[in-house]
Amino acid sequence: MNIHPVIRNSDVTRGLCLYRDITRYLYVFLTFVILTILIPSSPVRAEEYPDQTYSPRYSLGIGYSWSSLDGSRRAIEYRSGIKSPALKGGIEVYHLPHRFYLDFSTYEKDDLYLDTGYAYKEVMLSRLILRELLHNLDHYRFPDINPDEVKRKYNDRDIEGKYQADIMISDFFLRLKSPDYPVHLYTRYFRYDKKGEVQQRFLIGTFNDMTVTSQGRQIDFRTEQLTIGSNGHFGPVEIEYSHGEKNFVPRGNTVLADLYPANSLRPEDVYPHNRIPETRTSSDYIKVHSSYTGRITASASVGSVRQSNQDSSVKRDMVVGAGQLSYIPMDELSFFLKFSYRDMDEDAPATTVLKGLSNELTYEVRPALDVRRRKVSLDVRARPLRGINLAGSYSVSREDRSDTEEWLLVNRNTTVNTLTLKVYGTLLKGVKFRTRYKCSDLKNPVYNTEPDLSHELNFYTSYSPFPGVLTVLTYNLKKDVRDNLRFIDNATDIPLEAGQRNNTTNNILGLIMLTPGEKTSLTMGCGYYRNNLRQTLMYSTFSGDGSSTPGNAIIENGVPYSDESTSYSIGITHRINDRTDISADMGQTHSKGKFRTGNPLSENIDSFSMLKVTETALSIRCSYAIINGFGIETMLGLRDYNDRIDDYNDGRFYQAILILTKRW
Repeated sequence: MNIHPVIRNSDVTRGLCLYRDITRYLYVFLTFVILTILIPSSPVRAEEYPDQTYSPRYSLGIGYSWSSLDGSRRAIEYRSGIKSPALKGGIEVYHLPHRFYLDFSTYEKDDLYLDTGYAYKEVMLSRLILRELLHNLDHYRFPDINPDEVKRKYNDRDIEGKYQADIMISDFFLRLKSPDYPVHLYTRYFRYDKKGEVQQRFLIGTFNDMTVTSQGRQIDFRTEQLTIGSNGHFGPVEIEYSHGEKNFVPRGNTVLADLYPANSLRPEDVYPHNRIPETRTSSDYIKVHSSYTGRITASASVGSVRQSNQDSSVKRDMVVGAGQLSYIPMDELSFFLKFSYRDMDEDAPATTVLKGLSNELTYEVRPALDVRRRKVSLDVRARPLRGINLAGSYSVSREDRSDTEEWLLVNRNTTVNTLTLKVYGTLLKGVKFRTRYKCSDLKNPVYNTEPDLSHELNFYTSYSPFPGVLTVLTYNLKKDVRDNLRFIDNATDIPLEAGQRNNTTNNILGLIMLTPGEKTSLTMGCGYYRNNLRQTLMYSTFSGDGSSTPGNAIIENGVPYSDESTSYSIGITHRINDRTDISADMGQTHSKGKFRTGNPLSENIDSFSMLKVTETALSIRCSYAIINGFGIETMLGLRDYNDRIDDYNDGRFYQAILILTKRW
C-alpha cells in the first residue's frame, strides 16, 4: 500500500529537465546531420522508372520562442509557456528503391513532434510517430461557505496547487512483404505515458456528516499496446490473423490512505481508497474475406479477448464475431447483410478485503454479470436518378444479461431497433447535399441516461455559385425521450419507476470560403451549440445517526440543465510577392452552462455546474524567402481565457516565435 508522500528535490528536477532538453535538441540535430551526409544529395534516376528523377529535399529551421503568461495556465491548456529554443526540419529522399522522409518540430519545453518513415520497394514499410506535450489541468475549487451552516463540509489540502501532466506518445508500425507473393507480416507498437500531478477529490466522514476533500496526487501511468499479425491473398480469399497485448501500469501514488471515523460497518482506522489498478488485455482475431471485385462477396471475423484486473483479481473473457454478405445485382443497387456477436463472461472473487493499519475487514461482492449481445442489420443502397443516391439501414440488437439476481436495475434484457435513412448527391450545378435520419427504439434500457426513443437528424450542404466562392452549412439535431426512469429505494431495496428524461441537442455550423485571386484566400465561420436537458432525480437519505441505515428517498421532477456555446472565426492568407507570405487567424468562443435544483439536499451542487466563459485566440504568421534557400518565419500569438463567474482561472498568454530556415 503506497501511502507515503512523494518527495521531490527541486535542484535535481531542474537538472534533469535541462539535461532532457539538451539531449532532445542534440538528438534531433545529429539525426538530421547524419542522414544528410549518408544520403546522396544529387538527383537520382530510378532504374525501374527511367523517365523520372527524384531530387532530395531538405529543410532546417533554428530559432527561439518568447512567451509570457499573465494569470492562470487555463489559457494554455496544452503548452508550457516557457521561453525556449525552437527547432524544425524535414527530409524527403526517394533514392529508389529506397524511400525516406523525416518531419520534426519543437517550439518549447515539453513540446515535440516527429514523424519519420522508411520503405524499401514493397518489401518493407515502416513509420514512427513521436509526440510530446504538456497538459495543464484544472484545479476545481470548492464553494466558499461557512462549514457551520451546512452538513456538507469542504477541505482543500492543496488550495494553491497547480496541476499538470507531461504526455509522451509513441507509435511505430512495420510491415514486411514476401517479394514474390502477397503475404505480409506486420507489427504495431503504441505507448502512452502520462506523468505529473493531478487533483484527487474524495469523501471522508460518516453518513450525513461528510467532508468533501481535495489534494494533489502524483501519477506515472504507462499504457502499452503491441499487435503482431499476418495476412495474405490466397486465390479468391484473403486471411488475416493478429495477436494483441495491452497493459496499463500505474506508478506514483497508486493508492491513497486516510483516517476514517468509526461507523456501524467499520472501526476507526487509516484505510486505503481511490486505488488505481493495473490491467492487462490479450486478444486474438482471425479475419477472412472473399474478393471484393465480384457481385457477391462475404467476410467473417472471430476473436477472443481476455482482460484482467491485477489488483482485484477480476477476469473477463469475451468471444466476438462478425460477418457480412454483400450482393450487388446492378450498378445502381446494393444489398449488405451484417451480423455481429459478443459473449462476455466475467469472473470475480466472492469477497474483498479492506486492510487498515490496525483492522482487516472482509466484504461480500455481488456476482459479476454475464452479457451476450447479438445484432443483425440490412443495408440497401440505390441510385434511382443521376446525381441522387439513397441508402437505408435497419438493425435489431439484443443484449441478454444473466446472474442478475443481486443487480435489481439490470435484471431485464435490452432490445434496440434502429432505422437509418440517407439521401445525398447533387441537386443543381454547384449544390451538393447530404442528409441522414436515424430513429432508435430501446426496450428496457439499462441506464437512466439511455432513451426509450431517440431521433437524430443530420444535414450538410455546400454551394459554389461560381469559382472562388464556396459556402457550407451543417445542422445536427438529436432528441432523446425516456419515460419511467428506474431507481432503487435504499430503504426497501425495491426498484421504483418514476419521472422522465428529455434531452434535445442542436448544433449548427456555417462557413464561407472566398478566393478572390490566386494570391488571397479568406475563410469565415460561425457555429452554435445548445444542449437542453430535463430529468427526474432521486436523492438518497440516511437516518442521521452516523450509520448507513437509509432514510426516505426524495424525488424531484424536471431538474433542468443546459449548456451552449457560440463560436466565430476568420482566417486570411495572402501572398504579397514571390518571397513573402502572410496569414492571420482569429477566433472567439462564448460558453455558458447552468444546473438548477430546488431540493435542499443538493445544496451547493449547482455551484459546480455554473459556467460562463469567453475564450479568444489570435495568431499572425509570416514567411520571407531571403536568398539561396534561406528564409525567415515568424509567428505572433495571443490566447485569452476569461471566466465571468470566477476570475481564478482568468489568464492571458502571449507568444512570439522567430525561426531562420534553410531549404535545399
